[in-house]
Amino acid sequence: MEMHTDIGEVKRLERELEHSRERLTQLFEEVPCFISVQGPDRVIRHANRKFRETFGPAVGDYCYKVYKHRDEQCLVCPMLQTFADGQVREHEEVLTTGDGEKLHALVTTAPLRDENGVVEAVIEMGVDITQIRELQSQLTSIGLLVGSISHGIKGLLTGLDGGIYLVNSGFE
Repeated sequence: MEMHTDIGEVKRLERELEHSRERLTQLFEEVPCFISVQGPDRVIRHANRKFRETFGPAVGDYCYKVYKHRDEQCLVCPMLQTFADGQVREHEEVLTTGDGEKLHALVTTAPLRDENGVVEAVIEMGVDITQIRELQSQLTSIGLLVGSISHGIKGLLTGLDGGIYLVNSGFE
């Protein structure tokens, strides 16, 4: 006895699934921010291309070693807080790149849940805001400079006003 089954639909669905996986991988790799996936043990499980280019090959290392070149855990850890309550968090961090340079980043943590709704990992997404912080610092300096110059000009004008008063008083 011979039996035949049409598996054309199954093959089409397999190709579609593979295409979807390739697209997700491409999105993960090409997004222009730092992305890492971490477990409750603070070990980085996955990292995208931008993350690897900035911080080096970090998969398998502790997040605090990669982000801050430290040997001890951070006192306040938004990633662990996200594990605890499953809430999305945003915070600003000063991170250290693989080259040892400091950069300011706006970091968002979000839970990754399993089929039962339990948080099994946390995804961290960071955007480099170093240029914004540098511009903010420059604007603050310019503001202080403008304030200092205006104070000096006001002093000169007050002196001139006093001189004009003396000259007018002398003419009277």
